Amino acid sequence: MTQFGDTAPNARYTVVLGLSEPAQMGMFETELARHGRFEILNKAPNAVLTVDLASQLQPDVIILSDISQGTPGRHVLPDLARLAPHAKVIITVAEHEAIVVGSETGAHVIHDYDLDALRTALDSTAEMLDHPEAPPERRQQVERRVEQDWTKVFSERRVHVRRKEDAEG
Repeated sequence: MTQFGDTAPNARYTVVLGLSEPAQMGMFETELARHGRFEILNKAPNAVLTVDLASQLQPDVIILSDISQGTPGRHVLPDLARLAPHAKVIITVAEHEAIVVGSETGAHVIHDYDLDALRTALDSTAEMLDHPEAPPERRQQVERRVEQDWTKVFSERRVHVRRKEDAEG
């Protein structure tokens, strides 16, 4: 049994991907393989099929896009919580929707195509899965760190965009 604070470098976690855009699917597949801690069980081209797969496969992690053919990803989050209650959900959204989705759900929210945010989300999710026995205060600390990491990334992105706009203007 590992002590709290130890890492479980050999632990691998299962993933269901629910992404409709081929370019985004490719980026996520590449990053999951690079990370080395996640194994893709199956892929779905929309949110509704993602729910079906998650219900059947019970993955550790579900990565879902809010931009989905038919039903937006955020609309299936209650179904995912009910049908795959132990899965950690990472949802990708357009930048202007991040605050709304983040406040409505328990899912971790990252911007579409933001590779740095994806890497941070994967690292933080793996850490949370590595330590399910963590005391409640430690879990809250990890969850706060996840939120802080993403807030920092979003903030840095806004500063970078402003500087770029100032330089061009």
